[in-house]
Amino acid sequence: MELQVLRSHGHTIIFISHKLNEIFKFCDRVSVMRDGKLIGTHNVADVDRQTISNEMVGREVLLSVSKDKAKAGDKVLVAKDLSYIDDFGIPALDHVSLALRKSEILGVVGVDGNGQSELVRILTGSARTLSGSVVVKGKDLTNQKPGALRRAGVAHIAEDRMTVGTALPASIEDNLMADRYFHPEYKGRAGFLKRAAMAQAAAEIVTTFDIRCKSAKQPVASLSGGNMQKVVIGREFTADADILVIAQPTRGVDVGAIEFIHKRIIEMRDQGKAILLVSSDLQEVMSMSDSLVVMNSGKIVAYFEDASTTTDKELGLYMLGLKKQNPEEIGKVLHE
Repeated sequence: MELQVLRSHGHTIIFISHKLNEIFKFCDRVSVMRDGKLIGTHNVADVDRQTISNEMVGREVLLSVSKDKAKAGDKVLVAKDLSYIDDFGIPALDHVSLALRKSEILGVVGVDGNGQSELVRILTGSARTLSGSVVVKGKDLTNQKPGALRRAGVAHIAEDRMTVGTALPASIEDNLMADRYFHPEYKGRAGFLKRAAMAQAAAEIVTTFDIRCKSAKQPVASLSGGNMQKVVIGREFTADADILVIAQPTRGVDVGAIEFIHKRIIEMRDQGKAILLVSSDLQEVMSMSDSLVVMNSGKIVAYFEDASTTTDKELGLYMLGLKKQNPEEIGKVLHE
């Protein structure tokens, strides 16, 4: 809104973004750059999103998510009655319960600050619940540390790549190998690491996930935000995990990387992994999720077993607290 006011007062604005919705909302003209070169300039009114996406990436980009109907399996993570009070004494989670099943993506939507972050932190071991339990593949891991959750097969893409997702002073290689350096293929005699094997494994991830860097030996802090995110994505997507807790996976990455990340998430679901997807991008969650919960004021206020049966307008009512399902419907999120 402020940009539009400035424009109406005669100001010229150069707006840099890789988010198409922002470009089409705020801009009159758009220039596309790729690999340091100017690819093209258009009047926004005369061009569509597909054209801009293709120019940004240099190939045809799929803007919609293509996936078969989920064939959900057994429950592999069950959380019951989770509660959390923040540093100001305000309840951030109020007896939240849910279950993740194999071969299913459970999406979580809500206005930022309504308990999604605290839910993720408890499920991944970086925060303690005041009540209830977290059971992973039949084992009670309530209030266990992140290492215990990882050993149980839970991978975690953190919403804040700067403070949680990466160790900024460490190298790209060390960040990529941080959860697997103790695996037998990387351990030599007398406790020494097989650095050559680790370097090769890291290089393969760098290539697969298109992490733009001069060398995997350079510190993560030297990367752009989008490439930092690719480091996190590359490590967690290649982890030996059956369960993925994913928060804001496409934050700060370009449209080509978004397409790649979405495809990999669907592939992992089809391989039998259970996925919890939290995103502030409502369209992302709606298009990716098989089932869906809505959070408001630290509670689950709605559950849709089939995410395709709802609309963004209906979700908005639940997100703002203007609508709430009955307890029986919400209770189905435990698949009981």
